[in-house]
Amino acid sequence: MMGRSMTQYEYRVIPAPRRAKRVRGMGSSLERFAATVAETINDAAAEGWEFLRSETLPMEERRGLLRGRVEVLHSLLVFRRPLKGRSDPLGRGIDAADAPATPPAAAQPTPAPRLRLAPGDMAHGAG
Repeated sequence: MMGRSMTQYEYRVIPAPRRAKRVRGMGSSLERFAATVAETINDAAAEGWEFLRSETLPMEERRGLLRGRVEVLHSLLVFRRPLKGRSDPLGRGIDAADAPATPPAAAQPTPAPRLRLAPGDMAHGAG
């Protein structure tokens, strides 16, 4: 693998939605919530971000003036996209001027798939 540069990424972490938006045609709160999460992921994908995973992480928060600190769990969505104009791990400069105008077909990233939820998709197995 000598001579090949590894792709470097930048990451974006955002809070996961906490409430379902109102969506016509979706009756259950689980369906509406799933559609809200899908919309959040699709919005980021439209900006070039690839959904990587969701994480639940603890965060220490202060509660009240004298009550001290409490550990609260937060759900986060993690996205990534390739860096442009940065050096590869071997220190060779990668600049837009040096890069080919169109990368080879095998090296082109595939667009993130659009997540769609049809009414009733969440009905099976939802308890």
